Amino acid sequence: MPRWSPNCAAPAPWRRSAKRPTPKPTAAGHRAQRELQLKLIGEVGEALAALTRKPLVRAALRVMRMPAKLAGLIELHTFLEHGYNAFHRMGDPSEFLDTITTRETVILRQLYDGAARPFDIPDNA
Repeated sequence: MPRWSPNCAAPAPWRRSAKRPTPKPTAAGHRAQRELQLKLIGEVGEALAALTRKPLVRAALRVMRMPAKLAGLIELHTFLEHGYNAFHRMGDPSEFLDTITTRETVILRQLYDGAARPFDIPDNA
């Protein structure tokens, strides 16, 4: 499989220029994909929360720090450690994940309903 390069042309639906503005999401026809993406975000969050309750994961992250550094991947490893630690400190991330899911669902609905200000979220969302 060829690797992506910033110099390669993007597939036609994603190619943009000053002459061809970005279409509205409804014109792009990707609602089902966005809904799936939102569902997957919640599932990944729940899976991460479950991993933080396993003590071996933290130990494995510590052990992998030096190999990651030697491989030139310390920034990625640091990102993973910080994410793990944030989820671990959170305890039960249900409220956090529910907030993300609820707000993103509202934004998605407003985008596809053609709201003038789709990123304005009501206080009760």
